[in-house]
Amino acid sequence: MQGKNERFHQSLFRYLDKQPIAANLRELQAQIDRFDHIYNTERGHQALPGRITPSQAREATPKATPPRPRPIKRKPNEPLPPAPSPNGRVLDGIRVATIHPNGSIKARGVIFSVSYPMRRKDVFVVYEAAGIMVFDEHGTLIVEHLWPPPGVKYFGNGQPRGPKKKEASPMS
Repeated sequence: MQGKNERFHQSLFRYLDKQPIAANLRELQAQIDRFDHIYNTERGHQALPGRITPSQAREATPKATPPRPRPIKRKPNEPLPPAPSPNGRVLDGIRVATIHPNGSIKARGVIFSVSYPMRRKDVFVVYEAAGIMVFDEHGTLIVEHLWPPPGVKYFGNGQPRGPKKKEASPMS
């Protein structure tokens, strides 16, 4: 993989060597953008069939559909949880929720820890009989939680609350 990256940079540098020296970063960026356009849409690629351009190869490939969530299995005699709140945003039967600033969402009166780095982003929440599944905008499963026992109002991710503690450096 490093060889491909080095080969790409070699092509870029050869292109830039043939250009007038850029007076500022804006001109240099314009030259790089022009190279990028040529590299992806005008020149044929020797590794692609018929030496088509990378752009033609990308357009000829059908877009993949996001994965559909798999249902959570529940025990036969387990009661169904209460229905989701009707006031949430719903898209194709899946609730759209925004992750709270602390990295959690609230579902059916329970706060579920999801992902602190994804705070303030929209996610898709699939309600199942046994729990919930949370997916990002690409359809990637972020977290899956079972419904907690009655009375539980917070369901963490198994990690201790608060910032991670730094490891003490060994004394010499």
